[in-house]
Amino acid sequence: MPGGIIIDYVIDGQNRRLGKKIDGTLVQGFLYKDQLNPVAELDGDNQIVSRFVYGTKINVPDYMVKGGNTYRIISDHLGSPRLIVDVADGSIAQRMDYDSWGNVILDTNPGFQPFGFAGGIYDLQTKLTRYGFRDYDPIVGRWTNKDPIRFDGGDSNLYGYVTKDPVNGIDVFGLADVTDQFLYPATTNCTFVSACTEAYGPPSVFPIDPRKVNLISTMAEILVVETIKLSICEYKNSLACSSPEGLPWLPEDGVFNSSPNYIGTGNQCN
Repeated sequence: MPGGIIIDYVIDGQNRRLGKKIDGTLVQGFLYKDQLNPVAELDGDNQIVSRFVYGTKINVPDYMVKGGNTYRIISDHLGSPRLIVDVADGSIAQRMDYDSWGNVILDTNPGFQPFGFAGGIYDLQTKLTRYGFRDYDPIVGRWTNKDPIRFDGGDSNLYGYVTKDPVNGIDVFGLADVTDQFLYPATTNCTFVSACTEAYGPPSVFPIDPRKVNLISTMAEILVVETIKLSICEYKNSLACSSPEGLPWLPEDGVFNSSPNYIGTGNQCN
């Protein structure tokens, strides 16, 4: 970094960014509720700076509580925060604008909240945005490392971001374009797209077909299974979903079943 600054990220065993260090000193941390969503931002002394409340989107919170005030996070169709509004008086605490690839071109209050383009965790200094398993560099429009599930992510370019369509596409886990599942959910019966899609609300799915889990490394395989289970468990009252003939489906109890007509039974989340 300019000036000889050294920045390190603290990554846990589930590939989540837990913290940031500058010249070896911890300056920021996060607490998570699952594989994807931080529920609190911490300072270098592990004190809570802000808390986040999720509601309408899977990849970005709707509200932030900070300094005794509550703020509404108004985000666009991708989940990119645009306006942070104090609910008490309607004043705008922060406005953020982006170019088509996610570079921040306007930020009226840098660092006020940690979310950036498409709801990822944004670093003001490196300009990198964290989505699940990987960091995205909007300057070059590429991931900083190869897709951990290789070509099963659906792109022949293992560094490519949402198949070169960042204006319309999202990849919340850093593994595959999940635009169809999250932005354009099915509106009829429960169907198998690349996982079971809930018909009556925001879809709760994982972007990777459960058939491909076995192609992933042992550590990543465990994470994928857990993430599918956690995502499905967010919808306690979802419809039962049947798998296509002969294909395994991971139901709400988190157990694979390859029988042709297996029916997920709904409220089995613990």
